[in-house]
Amino acid sequence: MEMPEAIHRGKKPRLSENEENADRLSKLSDSILYEILSYLPTKTVVHLSILSKRWRYLWASIPYLQFPQPLPPVSVPATTVEKMRARAWRDKFVGFVDSVLFARNASKIQSFSLNWRSEGSATRPAKWISYAVRHGVQEIDIGFRDEGKLPPCLFTCNSLTSLKIYLSDGPLELPSSMSFSRLKTLYFQWVRLSDGSKIRALFSSCPVLENLTLDSCSLYLGFRALIVSTPALKYLAILHCEGFAHTTFILSAPSISSFKYIGTPAPNEYRLAILSSLIDAKLDLRNSGLDIPDNTALARLTAKDRSLRAVKLIYGLRHAKTLELCHRCIEFLGTFEHLDKSLPSMFSNLKYLKISSRLFEKEMQSIVTVLKTAPNVQTLVLESIQVKDVMLWEGEKIPWKHTMDQLKQVELINFVGAKQELEFLKFVLRNFKFLERVFITPKMPIAQNILNEQLSFPSISSMVQIWVRR
Repeated sequence: MEMPEAIHRGKKPRLSENEENADRLSKLSDSILYEILSYLPTKTVVHLSILSKRWRYLWASIPYLQFPQPLPPVSVPATTVEKMRARAWRDKFVGFVDSVLFARNASKIQSFSLNWRSEGSATRPAKWISYAVRHGVQEIDIGFRDEGKLPPCLFTCNSLTSLKIYLSDGPLELPSSMSFSRLKTLYFQWVRLSDGSKIRALFSSCPVLENLTLDSCSLYLGFRALIVSTPALKYLAILHCEGFAHTTFILSAPSISSFKYIGTPAPNEYRLAILSSLIDAKLDLRNSGLDIPDNTALARLTAKDRSLRAVKLIYGLRHAKTLELCHRCIEFLGTFEHLDKSLPSMFSNLKYLKISSRLFEKEMQSIVTVLKTAPNVQTLVLESIQVKDVMLWEGEKIPWKHTMDQLKQVELINFVGAKQELEFLKFVLRNFKFLERVFITPKMPIAQNILNEQLSFPSISSMVQIWVRR
């Protein structure tokens, strides 16, 4: 009698769960495997080569290289033994990176990431970066703990599309010749910028640059002007940078759609070309003059001068459809009387407005003034900060003759039920007859009697609903 086929041929030995998973992965195409491995440090990728024969040499052609340098824990100040251990860790790391780059084949590099955290010379990292440039690298992400000497070839790398540099407050030395014909993203963090003309030349050498971020950078005392003139730029963020107290900021970017500025107002001036393509903007002017050292140029300006420069910057963002303003911006706007009459439709494009405020009387009056210059706002968000339960503002005393028939939604964030907040809520309900929704996000649980009071406020709109987010 003929035996069943399965018995006749014999059963295949059952693979373990780890072997089955490895086998499934091995059947994937190289491009998919590369994409999976791109999320892992290169050291881990090399260790994975033991999984199967297919993986044994895969790491040698992977286009994504990540080298985060580990450091042993040390005390402050470091002991002699700890310093010796740190040098041993550094030498081991250098040996590993050297061996990986030496064993790689000639395939192109998609991205190269390096975090060099050792003190002293960065000659070896400069050679690694040069290796990446020679292999057509497209994305570079490099960080140095101390001064890092970047190779000149990096600044003429025309294969680059993204360049991110972290220098831990080290100076950035730029060569005289720079060319980034394909660079679209440029990100600097903790970088000291000393030569304004070279920084301008750097930006000009990126004809297709779309995203530019300066994060926690510092400008040297002789840095007179930060000039950003790039026709393709779409996103610009200047965050927590120092040295603007002696700098003029000039922006000419006709294609820009997103702008974010967080920092100290510059004393010289802002020059913004017409930003007609602007969609969203955020402005957070941290210092109003109360906490600025007396010996700085900014401290020598009068409050009126500081306000004028800030208002010029705010005015430059008038084409935005989405706008976020800090309470300092509201303070500055409040120093100009009849702003709504001199610039009656300053924010005519605005659809979404978010304002942070301490809800003092002058700030609330300024908010009302801003609303008068933004007749097409659909959503208004008010974020309360440092609110104290004192009566400083009465909405009933503010004259309001504007229709604002586009305003459909109001949000109150960090709501604590203070008198100023309740007064603003009453003002909103009393004056905006097309309002549909009011969202209240409490900072802490609100007493039921306050909730009942909110829900019983009279409203000119028959459609409005009040929602409390818990």
